[in-house]
Amino acid sequence: MQMTANPYNDEKLGVNDELTREFPFLSIVIVNWNSKDCVRDCLKSIYRYASDLQPEIIVVDSASYDGCGEMLATEFLNVIFVQSDENLGFGRCNNLGVEKATGSLLLLLNPDTEIKSGSLHALIEEYQSLPVDSLMGARLLNSDGSLQKTSVHAAPTPLNQALGSNLLMRLFPKSNLWGTYEAYNSDTPTEVEAVSGACMFLPTALFRKVGGFNPIYFMYAEDMDLCLKIRKHSAHVYHVPDCLITHHGGRSSSEQPNLFSISKMRDALYQYFCYNFSLETADRYRKLLTFAAILKILLFLPIGLFRPNRLKKFIHILEWSFRQKSTGV
Repeated sequence: MQMTANPYNDEKLGVNDELTREFPFLSIVIVNWNSKDCVRDCLKSIYRYASDLQPEIIVVDSASYDGCGEMLATEFLNVIFVQSDENLGFGRCNNLGVEKATGSLLLLLNPDTEIKSGSLHALIEEYQSLPVDSLMGARLLNSDGSLQKTSVHAAPTPLNQALGSNLLMRLFPKSNLWGTYEAYNSDTPTEVEAVSGACMFLPTALFRKVGGFNPIYFMYAEDMDLCLKIRKHSAHVYHVPDCLITHHGGRSSSEQPNLFSISKMRDALYQYFCYNFSLETADRYRKLLTFAAILKILLFLPIGLFRPNRLKKFIHILEWSFRQKSTGV
């Protein structure tokens, strides 16, 4: 994919008070938490496939002290390293990195991602033709090259979160509940409700204008919250299929569900509904999730369609629901 001599133009940004024609025009922020080796591979892919963009790269370590800073100092001398003395979580650490960013455009990358040839160029090129003030997400791939189904999704609602399952998505792929069919079956950018936080590309000024990631989230749901804020500011969210990013940590964990992650995700979504809608909406989410978990256990357990790990997952969801009911927000 060819790059134009001027990779952006002055009229493109609706919030262009920070726009500059001097490099770096692109800042990349990566948050590290005990993932030094992943960060190394991510950086290697950036320098291999996007060194011509001369990006400013900022790595924030979230109090993991895993030797990431020392690795960067010896292997990637141009990378800006920010050490947080506190484990701030994904969103707040990204906010900390963006405070240091000087580029007019911003790319937020997970440490367990690797870019493909032409991926960042595709984002910048598509950015030129999309509406002012757009957030763009990539088409994420698993380590084996298969499509990662979490690249794009509908904004969370109590109903789609309760009904969400691989079986229902396969049976009704075109349902608006999932918000994925059009994006996954298009070879051009598609406006969507939400994209994965593993790769987010937007004007730096827009990120700052909406307040960055909401600090109430420690992990999970901060990307969905940001997409909602972007759309509330009359901006747009797009899925860009030409931007291919390998996301090694994103494969479904249904085979071996991480019960800690399940609880944290439910906590985050409960916060999302409380903060953006109401306590009543959050409690509706909890009740629908409880009903769906009980229904799945009653339907599938007697006919042997449940593997032990999946049964554990739904029992854990019930435990979370009853615990949340007793503690509230």
